[in-house]
Amino acid sequence: MVALILWNAWYLITWNGGKLLVEYLATTLHHYTMLFGQSYDDLEIEKRVVGVMRKQRVDGLIISLSKETNSYNHLEAFEKYGIPIVCFDRVPTIKNINKVYCNLFDGTIEMVAWFFNKGYTRIALINGPKTLAASVVII
Repeated sequence: MVALILWNAWYLITWNGGKLLVEYLATTLHHYTMLFGQSYDDLEIEKRVVGVMRKQRVDGLIISLSKETNSYNHLEAFEKYGIPIVCFDRVPTIKNINKVYCNLFDGTIEMVAWFFNKGYTRIALINGPKTLAASVVII
């Protein structure tokens, strides 16, 4: 069983008449059972959902952390029991955690070049909290 916790409904990409693409791939092609959770960017809800996933004895956790997450104590039980965690989108700066993220340095350069090529010259970049790896990239 794999658990997936999302902070934003945007990630619930639908496909084939409303089925979630990730759910379709996991359940149909690989015969997994999927549990989905939604934190709505609220740390307390994230903690509750993570607790439920742990109590359900999931085999793994895929999580996009809430914007309020600045401590990872609620994830420590997974490590204690050898349950892998994969963070995506909002990746923490802690060591020994699996993560999926893009190359923000090269992506930013490509993005600015695209704007310049389109004739835009007044470009702003808004970055997130320093607790996330994406926010500490020096451009």
